[in-house]
Amino acid sequence: MSTLLIVGAATIAVGAGVVFYGYKKGFFKKKSKSVKQIHNLEIKKIEGTLSFSDVVGWFKKLSLDSQKDTPFVALADKFEEMFTSYFKTENMIVYPPLPNGTFNGPNNKRLLLGVYDEKTDEITKSLLIIADAFDEKTLEVLGNEPLVVLS
Repeated sequence: MSTLLIVGAATIAVGAGVVFYGYKKGFFKKKSKSVKQIHNLEIKKIEGTLSFSDVVGWFKKLSLDSQKDTPFVALADKFEEMFTSYFKTENMIVYPPLPNGTFNGPNNKRLLLGVYDEKTDEITKSLLIIADAFDEKTLEVLGNEPLVVLS
């Protein structure tokens, strides 16, 4: 009987130690979403129509690494609410503080070009384009989607 009592006490002690270690290391904590701002966001205004060749040209000059970089094109007005639907992330990616009037102007079209790095869970390169219109090829690539991942 005393052997059974000792074994039971030892089992409880080991179990309590495992639980304590788990709490200390954060294994039982619920992961909370954090908010990350887009780094190095450039803003470019185009008077006239944005050509898809300009979009492709911007991505080409970046010399992307296909193993870690995921290029995307998004309607800028819908980007923040759609990002987590397209990428595996627990974080909310948002714009940094923008100049007043960036999203004003009912006739302006806004397109966000970006490169997402899944390893760092960040957008490492980005360009917000404000134009009067998008050409047919840009509209075709976007289709009915607010965000399109390019390959």
